[in-house]
Amino acid sequence: MGADPIALATGMHSFREDGPARVQPFVVRKAPKSHGQTKLIEGNFKAGDTVVVIDDVVTKGDSTIAAIEAVRREGGEVAFVAVLVDRQQGGREKIEQLGFSVVSVFTKDDLLAQKA
Repeated sequence: MGADPIALATGMHSFREDGPARVQPFVVRKAPKSHGQTKLIEGNFKAGDTVVVIDDVVTKGDSTIAAIEAVRREGGEVAFVAVLVDRQQGGREKIEQLGFSVVSVFTKDDLLAQKA
């Protein structure tokens, strides 16, 4: 759930700017809830949408890849992946091997360099 605030803030900012391309945030759950609509994807998503998958941290890439696969199963197209921190433990490369670009705000090395 770490990426949820990032996606929501991005969507809110796009609405405040009142431009033509407003961002519609949504959430990809790890598993559907057993009650309610029992969806894996909740929010402003529909088949045919082109999306950016946002994650807070990429380590091995498994959870990000699961989100990509969920979007694709539901008929979405993934433009690229954006992450706050790339922990540089192979996840970026694993995602890129699937054909998706990965943009990170920080890497583990960036953050450790700031500490020094």
